[in-house]
Amino acid sequence: MGVSLQELLDWPTEIGNLASATHAVAATHNRSAEFYRSLASASTWEGAAGATAQQAMVASAGDHEDAADRIGKAARAMDHAEQESESLATDVKTILNDAAAAPAVEVNTATNEVIPPDTSYLTEEAAAAVAAKVASLQTRITVVLARGVAVDAELAQAISSASGVPAAKAPQPTAAQSPPAQPAPPQPNSLDEALGQLAGGDGPLRPPKPRPPMDPAEAERAKAALRQVMANDGVPPDQIEARVNELRESMS
Repeated sequence: MGVSLQELLDWPTEIGNLASATHAVAATHNRSAEFYRSLASASTWEGAAGATAQQAMVASAGDHEDAADRIGKAARAMDHAEQESESLATDVKTILNDAAAAPAVEVNTATNEVIPPDTSYLTEEAAAAVAAKVASLQTRITVVLARGVAVDAELAQAISSASGVPAAKAPQPTAAQSPPAQPAPPQPNSLDEALGQLAGGDGPLRPPKPRPPMDPAEAERAKAALRQVMANDGVPPDQIEARVNELRESMS
């Protein structure tokens, strides 16, 4: 089955949470880029170790900036999808309210079915009014589901852009079971999985280019210089070693 009316009612909160989390991921990459840029600017190292360290810091900053730009654009697309989902949810609520008004017609929000009431006891004119209402509701539901498919495709593309996972084919807006799809690359099955991919679970960042090995003695002198630079900049002692180790790993 494609999207359902119940999903359209639930989307605003779910998409809003995803968009907020994606903005946070982009902001984290921006902060990481700023950190590496500041280290590279403050460095006074000399020799092969200093040059290699600066290259590593600048390269890492560039990787984080690229990720922040890509994920930030995806987050803004998710913001738009959230706005569209809010409009859809409002329209679905209007349809359900109209269906509940006399003569009442049941709408199954899980299957998108419009279930006509028993009209055997009604006059011909009253039964015709019920039939007309059922037809109108079916038409309105078809329209809103088609819009839902478009929003779903927009959101899928945004997640794909942020995570690097190809977007799945949009489902058809019907209550019938769609034919089995052809094998495709793994897709995020939940918001949690999507967020995991955005955070790097499927490698959204390109691996850094190989860098020349550093002489162990030069490396120790470079780390000592980095500790001194960060101490002079007021970095708390308990964070200095963690940052030194992080830089060392990025250079390995």
